[in-house]
Amino acid sequence: MFPWESYHDGPNALPFTVDITHPSEPRARSKHCDPNMFDGSPCSECAIVHKHISWLVEIARDPKAHTNYKYLGLAHMQDIAKMYAAQVKELKLQACNDSRKYMTSLTQLNDYSRLLMAISENDVPRLQQIIKIALDNGTSVREVVNRLEDAIEGVYHPRGYGSSDIDIATLVYHRVPSIRTLRARSTFTTITPTIGPIWPEQFDENIHNIILNTRDSTTSLRGVSFMIDEMALEEMVIHFGKYNMIGGLCWKHSNLVDPVLRTYDSAVRIAQKIHNQEVHLGKEVTVIGVACFGEDELYPVLAAPTCKTENAADMEGILTRAIEHWSATGADTLVGPVWSFAMDGDATRRAAGHRLFVKKPLSSNSPLYATLSDMPGLNTVTTGMSRAICV
Repeated sequence: MFPWESYHDGPNALPFTVDITHPSEPRARSKHCDPNMFDGSPCSECAIVHKHISWLVEIARDPKAHTNYKYLGLAHMQDIAKMYAAQVKELKLQACNDSRKYMTSLTQLNDYSRLLMAISENDVPRLQQIIKIALDNGTSVREVVNRLEDAIEGVYHPRGYGSSDIDIATLVYHRVPSIRTLRARSTFTTITPTIGPIWPEQFDENIHNIILNTRDSTTSLRGVSFMIDEMALEEMVIHFGKYNMIGGLCWKHSNLVDPVLRTYDSAVRIAQKIHNQEVHLGKEVTVIGVACFGEDELYPVLAAPTCKTENAADMEGILTRAIEHWSATGADTLVGPVWSFAMDGDATRRAAGHRLFVKKPLSSNSPLYATLSDMPGLNTVTTGMSRAICV
């Protein structure tokens, strides 16, 4: 327990030296001892050494709480080190507990945020019933959000009746037409989805099934207008059981994957391509529709998911194929020729339309020249097609 740390000649050193030649009988001597004393009694400086030793003994036995470390012995320093090590462990444990509390709080905040987003962005059926049942059952916020998502996707059908249900029940009570009658007297439009790249066969099949097979052959020919635009699309893949293929991938890059689900590895490869951004989920769906002048019906002939990376050349190819296959299927002679191609202000489509449709000035021999030439500001540059004028 002896404070050997202070046994030196510098500042704060002990005022005496220790002789341990005989360890069983150590002797202390003041550093300022008077060597001229010969009577066997200690000098005045050595006489007070025992006071310093008593003070050291007191410190060694019971040091004060704030005693400077330089006055403590090795054993006390070891005790202090153990105490600080225990405090460090306790603080680490407390930090871990606090971290868990913070993560739990962040998770709860995220769940509440998901709940608000689900309610604000979607028309959730039976919203009140879902939340009421969940609260009655003590369900967590995360489980409530999962129930809302299931209800949006149609997987979960909460019980309850609204005004629309009462209206339907009233119609049933009054004996509305049966499903067979509805199918016989109504027209249901079923479009062939675009799975993978856009192929010419998709235009042919949709033109035949949606337009040529549903129109009366006695209907007179009418001018036709093609229209193109994007629609909102939920970014997700979907399995078309009829074709055993994966849809929902952008048409431009879907040639990099095989959409056919042959094995489990096929699905893994598609997921890996999506993860590596080699192929993308469709952000929107590009829709091309056909309308006849003088009629209200609109006939879709293309629905292709897009990742919005098409350039003018890609769009020009789509527009060209749409017009070419309108003629190739005979729709121009059975329904009517293409008179116009309408599109919004998208820069890519405008560039494609300018390349495709703005080629030659309207001939002065055209029956429309006399009328259009008197309209200042009207662009009379056309495709030069003999049977159609696209402006």
